[in-house]
Amino acid sequence: MHDIIATSPKMGHPDIFLTMTCNPNWPEIRRSLLPRQFSKDRPDLCARVFNLNLKVFMETVIEDKICGNVLAHVRVIAFQKIGWPHAHCIFILDQLLRMLLEILKRVDAIISAKLPPESDNGLRDLVLQHVIQNSCGSQYPAAVCMGDRCKNNFPKDFRSETQQSESDHYISYRRRSPEEGGETATRTVRGNPKQQVDNSWVLAYNPKLMRMFHFYMNVQLCVSRVGGIKYLFKYICKGSERVTMQIVEETGRYNEIAQFQDARYVSASEAAEAACSILAFDVVDNHPTVYRLEVHTEGNHTVYFRESEKQPAALREPQTN
Repeated sequence: MHDIIATSPKMGHPDIFLTMTCNPNWPEIRRSLLPRQFSKDRPDLCARVFNLNLKVFMETVIEDKICGNVLAHVRVIAFQKIGWPHAHCIFILDQLLRMLLEILKRVDAIISAKLPPESDNGLRDLVLQHVIQNSCGSQYPAAVCMGDRCKNNFPKDFRSETQQSESDHYISYRRRSPEEGGETATRTVRGNPKQQVDNSWVLAYNPKLMRMFHFYMNVQLCVSRVGGIKYLFKYICKGSERVTMQIVEETGRYNEIAQFQDARYVSASEAAEAACSILAFDVVDNHPTVYRLEVHTEGNHTVYFRESEKQPAALREPQTN
């Protein structure tokens, strides 16, 4: 994290934060499965296809300037407990586009949080499949995101136009209500074929990237210039998902073997992470490259010797230039 955060003081603050996740139903994966196999049975295949799509995705964003002229970027791959690898990407744009992004109408051309109309049936189906928040709140109080309220703050408030939120760290994207012409739809989730969704349940996405890659994504405009930078770089480096647990003594006797066997958790994420390691895929990528320089006091710099020259070097008189 310290290495990649060094990019920001030199190149500027982050502008776009984007998360993309492996789609187990990509055609490249489905047609390579053997009979009676599922995507979760082939973490090696998912890792290969995800890595190839990720390369094309990064090239598309940077070379085609989907979000603008990219000066620097950071990309980190992480793994979920369900096994699908996903990439957190941070893009730093040039100064000209930063000025344009301050005009909130420009944001709507890059980031959308609305249901497409029925006339755009292809994109509408992709949005309903990939970037709709699962039902929670009064519709599904037992959802994992629920406490006193949804931890992701869904459903979102309707807004006629994109504007700065009450927090200095976020933007409230345009989400028009059905009364203002916003689209509504029904979809099947958790066996319920009658879930009604509208713009308040849509995650922010980029329409052009959604059409090209058919995956789950979440796109955010980074508006915090100071407070959110450290959090953002720490977030993408948090590593794989973990479980918080507590061992409670019941019998008064500590059985290390039994507790280890009962507590161990193994999922497909370990296999997917191992596949990326075996195939030598880069988990972290940043441009421009950051080199860590050693700091030393005067006369205490690091000196290297060949294995066969240790003894002569130790006996040699010190030389100064």
